[in-house]
Amino acid sequence: VLLGLGLCLILYNQIWKQNRSLPDFNTNLFEYFPFILAVLLVPVNWFLESIKWKILMKPLISLHWYQSLQSILTGVFVGIFTPARIGEYGGRMLYLPENYRLPSLAATLYGSIIQNGFHVIFGFSLSYFFIKNLIPETPVTVTLFIFAISLFIIGFLMVLFLPKMMDLRQRYKA
Repeated sequence: VLLGLGLCLILYNQIWKQNRSLPDFNTNLFEYFPFILAVLLVPVNWFLESIKWKILMKPLISLHWYQSLQSILTGVFVGIFTPARIGEYGGRMLYLPENYRLPSLAATLYGSIIQNGFHVIFGFSLSYFFIKNLIPETPVTVTLFIFAISLFIIGFLMVLFLPKMMDLRQRYKA
């Protein structure tokens, strides 16, 4: 925290020395509404991440919501100091018993794949509204776009349900 405050002060000082105009915080508060909203939604995101972590860990170990939140916050803290936030995985594992740490890595990677899949699906789906202004809307382009989205959704659903299919295969093998 002190490091962050110190860096903010240094940055503020450098801007002041360059005689650039600093933001006037006495102006209309609605100009800063998106920033304020984003800051207020950060704890909501952490809480939702802790629920996701608790659900991902449920087949392995039963976590209390407080343990789950601690794991998430530790992962965020460790992830700040590592390249590409790779420390987030290790930080989440710190609050687990040692014999559950390696399986939790697989659960974390699975959760990341699912989350990224949803981002891509919604991004593809909503990109149609932006692309239709650039490319003329013909039956061929619409069909190709729907085909591409459908292929990705089918692949995503296969990845989503693959662990359940593998579990069923193991269960009925005997």
